[in-house]
Amino acid sequence: MASETFDIRRSRKSYIESPEQFVVVLDQTVYLRIVGQEGAYTVMTATAGEDDGEFRAFNDQSVLNTAAMRASDRLELSPSMRADFHSRPFVEICKCDFLSDAYRAATIFFSELSASPEAEA
Repeated sequence: MASETFDIRRSRKSYIESPEQFVVVLDQTVYLRIVGQEGAYTVMTATAGEDDGEFRAFNDQSVLNTAAMRASDRLELSPSMRADFHSRPFVEICKCDFLSDAYRAATIFFSELSASPEAEA
């Protein structure tokens, strides 16, 4: 995982009410979601894959959320634990103005995830 590069792609996930939504993916797996619009994006862990089946969810939400909390700490922010439409826990890593900021947050997140011995997609 550490040697590969993630990608940010547009998403149309059900139950997400947002002007724009994106997923952060690597190896056909969704790790993060970015929702909002320029000037007001939120970066969070993904609880499910894409509706069309192109990308699956990461296999261990606990590991994902722990890495997200550490990434938020590295950004000197306070992570926020929430629950999705199906009561699955996720972590809001940060809020940011631009997708380039979300990209930087995702880079830190993957650094933390790769440091987790349990992290395997």
